Amino acid sequence: LNWPLGDRNPLDFTAPVANSSFSTTGARWRLPFFLIDTILLAVGKQSSGVDNDRSSIIPARKDLVDIIRQGFAKKVLQAVPHIVLLDPHFYDTEMKSIITDILISQYLQPEQTLDNISTAQARAYILTPSKSEDEDVVKSVNRLKDEQIKYLNLARDWILTYLPWCISKVNRVSYGTLSPDQIRKYESKGRRYLAVPFAGKDKPTDASEFSNPDVAIGLTILALRYEGLRITACKDLLIGLRDDFANEHGPPSKRPSSERYRELIE
Repeated sequence: LNWPLGDRNPLDFTAPVANSSFSTTGARWRLPFFLIDTILLAVGKQSSGVDNDRSSIIPARKDLVDIIRQGFAKKVLQAVPHIVLLDPHFYDTEMKSIITDILISQYLQPEQTLDNISTAQARAYILTPSKSEDEDVVKSVNRLKDEQIKYLNLARDWILTYLPWCISKVNRVSYGTLSPDQIRKYESKGRRYLAVPFAGKDKPTDASEFSNPDVAIGLTILALRYEGLRITACKDLLIGLRDDFANEHGPPSKRPSSERYRELIE
């Protein structure tokens, strides 16, 4: 049970898919980046820069700011050291639907993942647990392409489960990234680059990793937003871009890695 067998294949929405109606490359982490940015922007943080053009102010974003302020006043949200969800019921009744509206209008629709389904049906599907699904909504969803259905399911998992769980944890107490002096020579790649469980304040566990990949992605995004990106990680990122550039073809200025580098520095 603990040691998977067989070939190692990429997770869904991490690599290109032929004939997909939307870009699947990196879509698995673009989604939580957008959701986490939505919450952090509402408490006055700067955007991460990922899909920055989709963070324009709309009425739903202003409503989320007001609701989070109410949460701080009612002590169901904690503001220090960062926003922390203390009462899941508050998320379910006040935050969840508005975050879903923002997700649909500023992320899923521009990504073209909602072709052949109405906004109301997508909203109902995302906000409703699988055991309580409406038959008409399910029929509409089943007419979508396979990748679209999978992505809607991923969005629902994030809205209903992963997002409230991740923002209920305290950085450097429940999770965090390893500092350079905490990284040992034999450390696994997952522990080197992703958030790991903590046993207490500034005390990462000796060998544990988060088993759920989406939880690991979400907590890593939060940890990097709160802690910043380590210099060593920046170097590895640039080395990876350099290696990709060497393996790509075409005019240097138009190679994918060159375009990604320009996005980083501009």
